[in-house]
Amino acid sequence: MFYSDGTGNNGADLLGLDLLVEDGTAWSEVGGIDSDVETWWRNYWADESATAWGVGGNAYGIQRLKHMLNSISKPGYGKPTILLTTQEQYEVYENAIAHTLVANMPDMMSAKFADAGFGGLRLAGTPVVWDPSGTADTWFALNDKAMRFVVGKNKAFDVSPPVPHPFMDAEMMLATLYAQLCIRGRRDVLGRLLLNSSAS
Repeated sequence: MFYSDGTGNNGADLLGLDLLVEDGTAWSEVGGIDSDVETWWRNYWADESATAWGVGGNAYGIQRLKHMLNSISKPGYGKPTILLTTQEQYEVYENAIAHTLVANMPDMMSAKFADAGFGGLRLAGTPVVWDPSGTADTWFALNDKAMRFVVGKNKAFDVSPPVPHPFMDAEMMLATLYAQLCIRGRRDVLGRLLLNSSAS
């Protein structure tokens, strides 16, 4: 659900990255603001998939990732706090910087990396992690200062009293969650980048 657009489950799903950090093919309404009309509300987006990733510290993929990071690093919010991608893209990035991994190894021992998810690399000081459920060839630059998971009071999976099942010799309990993933400063601090999966 974290990657969805919120339309699933008859519109009951949480708003996910596919809506909050859009890919530019169609801009939608987020937070009551129509990004198709109000272009200032669009997140950073670039499709760089036409060019191969490349290898080495000056690889094209690394250049584009750094450009995205620089473009959405703003006073008050700072820079993105995590770069999220797929295993395939993570491994292409890992290959591009393979010659520097030994020098960086001591810096990867932070427990925060383990908490963040799979991986343990950085780019310009920003943790790079991968998720098996990620969007193909896509990188998300996220800033935890601009994202909040808001839960309704007394609606965090609160369970109702048991209710008899109408067709079985059993009882059911309804678990209710009222919540939403919310953002602020969308244009300034959130980014999405599509890269080629070919290293050369």
